[in-house]
Amino acid sequence: DPRHLACDTAIRPSLEFLLTEQSTNGGFAWGSHAKQYADNDTTAVVLKALGDATANSPGGLANEIAPARRRAGAFLVRNQSSNGGFTEFGRSPFSLSMGKAHWLRVVHNATTPDVTARCLQGLLSCEDSLAYGKEVDRAADFLLRTQVENGAWWSRWWAAYLPGTFFAMQALGSLLMQYDRNSAARYGFKMRIDQARDRAIAFLLNHQNSDGGWGEVREADIDAELAGIGSSTPVKTALAVQALLAGGLGSKHAAIANAIRYLLTRIDDDGSFEDNDSDYSINTGSLYYAHPLPALCFPLAAFSDYLRLTGLK
Repeated sequence: DPRHLACDTAIRPSLEFLLTEQSTNGGFAWGSHAKQYADNDTTAVVLKALGDATANSPGGLANEIAPARRRAGAFLVRNQSSNGGFTEFGRSPFSLSMGKAHWLRVVHNATTPDVTARCLQGLLSCEDSLAYGKEVDRAADFLLRTQVENGAWWSRWWAAYLPGTFFAMQALGSLLMQYDRNSAARYGFKMRIDQARDRAIAFLLNHQNSDGGWGEVREADIDAELAGIGSSTPVKTALAVQALLAGGLGSKHAAIANAIRYLLTRIDDDGSFEDNDSDYSINTGSLYYAHPLPALCFPLAAFSDYLRLTGLK
């Protein structure tokens, strides 16, 4: 919530915890017990959180966070693959996107759009992100090359296409904001990003359900014809709303209004959202798991983005 400063008593302990969890190589691992296995994906997510905290910090805490941000950014740069993308761990010489043979997609350490999008977002959150212009452009180019024909992006670690499209749209939207602040940005590259975002917006609008929400079956992981198809859920709807807003669709657009109304109808009496999707991937097409946190976080993030863009409080 942008109304909360990073120094809030509810937030600062979490930031202090993150700072103690950084590995000696600058990265972050998926669990406290695995510091020696720092990975690109976790590092990118933490780096964005630290960047957001710095943007909402009165100064003192930002100075404490700055060294960790620099080290995490350097970690990601070292691990960017030769094709511009990012893997979960280290580097990889090949990429996975829709159209590859299914057996390739179960490989854990290939460059994928969703991990690359999160790493791009992480690099853009670095204190010295402008110094990483070459790496940022290479990651963005990877995303543009891996957008599939239907306008979406495939996601390795969260089944199918709605999550991948959300992460890609968030990263490309943040990149365009940085380009707008940097007069040296290349016009042609911005045009490619705008065209990709327009295709993604069309994909999302074409797959909105009649109740205003979005859903997607995890079988879309192995059958692209099922991309964006499924009964509405709060999490998938929240992802679509944030992707559309990041893509520049106006907050007053009917699709956004209908989605917000859908989310409001799904709030439980205790303020939570029930979402029982088990589509977080271990092995694509065969092994998935459920996680409770997305249902707590993403609908609230969608409301926050919507309120911020409408000027409501």
